Amino acid sequence: MENEVNYSKVWAVYELALCYFPGSSPKSATDKLSRWIRLSGNLKDKLQALNWHPGNKLFTPKQVMCIIDHLGEP
Repeated sequence: MENEVNYSKVWAVYELALCYFPGSSPKSATDKLSRWIRLSGNLKDKLQALNWHPGNKLFTPKQVMCIIDHLGEP
């Protein structure tokens, strides 16, 4: 990833997705990240405990930290 992940900002889902899938279109990257969230063990449950729901357009800083803790740095 070219830029460091800023843990203190609210991220659009597509922005974070593009960090993980930089060669993809925003839609494709978002679809891939959504699939990872759905299939990555208890990540979906952890995010839902942080008030995330499928279809949300934004990730809070806590949700971003949860994703990175689970999936690793983009």
